[in-house]
Amino acid sequence: MLTQFFIGLILVAVNNHSCWCITQGNGIDSMQKLTIFRWLIAGSFVAVGVEHFRQPQLFVGIVPPYLPSHLALVYISGVFEVLGGVGLLWSRSRRFAGWGLIALLIAVYPANIHMLVNDVYLEGMARERWLLWLRMPLQFFFAGGVLIAAEIWRPKRLFTSEVRTELTTPE
Repeated sequence: MLTQFFIGLILVAVNNHSCWCITQGNGIDSMQKLTIFRWLIAGSFVAVGVEHFRQPQLFVGIVPPYLPSHLALVYISGVFEVLGGVGLLWSRSRRFAGWGLIALLIAVYPANIHMLVNDVYLEGMARERWLLWLRMPLQFFFAGGVLIAAEIWRPKRLFTSEVRTELTTPE
């Protein structure tokens, strides 16, 4: 059984690999690269959001104890992950969905802090402290992916088809 943590790691690895692949050119123009990237990011959020309903108990355990209604918060965050992921796919809702997903990533970050500070592990997760540390920057990678997919931030390095060449001085 895959836990949310391992799903997240797999999706980040896929996204990072896709970033590398789409920056290599391969005859794909900038808009096609962005579309592929957007679908990967959107799919990541939809997949993890659906897991909030399939296996809510995995997520309830990482909600910080000072927050009320743990199960309700898990369902609410799952709804917004799915809506945000789907919203990235339509141009009319893309930027709004992007900002919504950024807000969601900020809202769920205390769960990552709670896990690290209190040694809370997801069910089925190896009890290795470095895995808890690894979760901390994961949100920032997803935030960057959301900003790109929502066309809020468009780094030239990722979506240009030009190859950078070294300048040489004539002798």
